Amino acid sequence: MTPLSSVPPSMRMKDWFVLTFLSSLWGSSFFFIEIIIRDIPTITLVAIRLILSAVILYLILLISGKNLRLDKSLVVAFFVMGLLNSILPYSLIAWGQHYVSSGMSATLIASTPLLTVIAAHYLTPDEKATANKIIGVIVGFLGVAIMLKDQFSVDDSELLIGKIAMIIAASCYASGAIYSKKVSKYGMSPIETATGQMAAGAILLTPFALVIDQPWLLPTPSLDTVLAMLGLVLLSSVLAYILFFKLMKTAGVTNLILVAFLIPVSSIILGVLFLNENFTLAHALGMLFIGVSLTIIDGRALKFLRKAH
Repeated sequence: MTPLSSVPPSMRMKDWFVLTFLSSLWGSSFFFIEIIIRDIPTITLVAIRLILSAVILYLILLISGKNLRLDKSLVVAFFVMGLLNSILPYSLIAWGQHYVSSGMSATLIASTPLLTVIAAHYLTPDEKATANKIIGVIVGFLGVAIMLKDQFSVDDSELLIGKIAMIIAASCYASGAIYSKKVSKYGMSPIETATGQMAAGAILLTPFALVIDQPWLLPTPSLDTVLAMLGLVLLSSVLAYILFFKLMKTAGVTNLILVAFLIPVSSIILGVLFLNENFTLAHALGMLFIGVSLTIIDGRALKFLRKAH
């Protein structure tokens, strides 16, 4: 039995609504990236995303009458979060999407909750795995596997490389979420944390973009690319991370990271509607499993069934 003090926070209905909205914001990032990579190289894409996000977040911070604290321990934390939550996963996803579809990318990223539940159980004092959470995550992971059941072939080495990139990105997100939980002890507001993370990521990556891609030599991007970049920055980065850090305080990291199970749904729908990707029976069945997994993890549906009997 897990001591009461180590039980993860319960999700309120408001939290589930925010979680679902957050999944649509992050799900759309795969759609935006699919468009942007046609014109902009991976490192430059990620650097632009981080720079613009950091500038916008900092302006919002200033307008709200606050400033960014920069003592030594916080600066180190920002750089670690910038690496784990931004540079590595953003770069791996953008690079991997040269080889796999946006829908498959989002589906592979959905392995994040399983990795996070395991890591959080051992690395945090108040996010121990419960029976509901373990069963729910396994059911959700089965849903992800069903979505990918026709795509496990390793005959295509480039496709395999793309898949591996997404799994590593999921591991980065899981590690980053656990580390971000530890950083919450500093008492920063969600917008402070998001600003620091994005700014640190921009500082680390921009020199590499300048040296490797020489972006000033690239052709002028199309209007679609510019609009996709704005969507990626404003919706999938700025707004998404403000909600992410805000929700972490009320829902806990293992509950919050369940957003990864919902991301494939919005990503696949966008891919079908705008990128001519196929929607299959496996996708529908996988989404059903994911829905069931979330109700198990939430626990309210099981309590209702017990009372009904």
